[in-house]
Amino acid sequence: MFPPSFDLEIYKLHEDLKDFSIGQLLEHYENFGKTEGRKTSLIDSRKSLLNILKQDSNILEIGPFDCPQIKGDNVKYLDVLTKKELVKRCKDIGRIDNIDNIPEIHYTDGLTNIQEKFKYVISCHSIEHQLSFVDHMNEVYSILENGGYYILIVPDKRYSFDHFIKETDISEILSDYYTKKKNHSIKSLIEHRCYTTHNDCIRHWNGDHGTQTIKLNKYSLNYTLEEYKKKCSSYIDVHNYKFTPDSFKEILDKLVFLGLTRFSIEEIYPTLRDTNEFFVVLKK
Repeated sequence: MFPPSFDLEIYKLHEDLKDFSIGQLLEHYENFGKTEGRKTSLIDSRKSLLNILKQDSNILEIGPFDCPQIKGDNVKYLDVLTKKELVKRCKDIGRIDNIDNIPEIHYTDGLTNIQEKFKYVISCHSIEHQLSFVDHMNEVYSILENGGYYILIVPDKRYSFDHFIKETDISEILSDYYTKKKNHSIKSLIEHRCYTTHNDCIRHWNGDHGTQTIKLNKYSLNYTLEEYKKKCSSYIDVHNYKFTPDSFKEILDKLVFLGLTRFSIEEIYPTLRDTNEFFVVLKK
């Protein structure tokens, strides 16, 4: 159903690669094309990915603000906001035409209250906010139809405000799962408030990564500690995880090996030049 993430015929369309052999194309991509963000697939944008979906299927979208073409009577939405807040925000930004189907479910309640099954679950810049990657994956798995897909649009930390922060590794994923993490840690809050930079992906691709907040304002750490003291027992909307396409795949492979997720990786579409996100398709 989903086209391959690396298609030799598409990669060969690059003018400087048109005379390359298969071996040369593969070698070029590994050595140069991947870091250059070259197009490798028919999937080169959110729109091209989401247009593949069978729109008459049941769809749940997590964070319904960046995929405006996913709408209709068969679509339901899930967000950290209350229903009243979500409806107001939808109206304010004019992103969703049909908002009557928004359920009274929030991230902090998890997905376990949802009784129906979906053909597709779509997550747009949401997975990095989850408190437990493993629990979230298992919850999504439980509400998918057999043969259903979990489609994730994931920010690539290299080309976002998370640039200077180390990508998440398997030890952090497992720690969150086994300690039953309930709130964002002070570490996540400090990283998000003090060690982030600008969010202009084109500047990042051009090598201009800017300056961390704490270097621009030495008091940012003080403000962050005060914020944590006031909000430590409630949900704080910061990034818990930081991913690249390779690190995301490595984590999933290890979770599959450990038997902590039953998803199989259908495709991972890499981050393209002058963008800041990659796409993951998982199958139940």
